[in-house]
Amino acid sequence: MTSLKKALLTVTPEAIPCKLLGVDVFIRRMSAMELIQYDEGISAAREKDDTRATVILSAGLILSAIVTDKGIPYAKGDLPTAEEVAGKHDNSAIIDAVSKIQRCSYGTLEEAEKN
Repeated sequence: MTSLKKALLTVTPEAIPCKLLGVDVFIRRMSAMELIQYDEGISAAREKDDTRATVILSAGLILSAIVTDKGIPYAKGDLPTAEEVAGKHDNSAIIDAVSKIQRCSYGTLEEAEKN
């Protein structure tokens, strides 16, 4: 792999302080493809009228955005499952967290917090 190609495909870890689901955490900006895949999954679930799938996809997005203060993703066993999160939090809290992650990924957290 060329050094330019490698440089373009290397992601710098980022940890943005944020409050999600009532907890102070650090999140990362999601990649464009991750957000597209989430949107496609939500659209497919809505077409099937599968509310459970939309909630699980949303909880999964939240968990995949949470990182350590160094911007490193947590090990799989260090966070609850999407099902566990969905079982403990209401739809409003989950939607709010997803919205904050999306706005942070599209712009900056400061812009997300202003809205």
